[in-house]
Amino acid sequence: MKSSVPAMLQQNHMVKKHIATVHVEANLSFLERKMFNALLLNAYPNLLKKRRHKMRYSALCELIDYDS
Repeated sequence: MKSSVPAMLQQNHMVKKHIATVHVEANLSFLERKMFNALLLNAYPNLLKKRRHKMRYSALCELIDYDS
């Protein structure tokens, strides 16, 4: 089956986050944190160039290993 995750995201990447992002006080579940990190990783290359970012739901689910 063909992957819906963009090629750049298929590699193991480390997302550099500002310390305030790391120490967010929100009560996020493990799945919510995985989603946040995947969305940030997807947006990272154009973070300062674009105001809005897109990602297919299927690619997000695949990236975080979510299977409902």
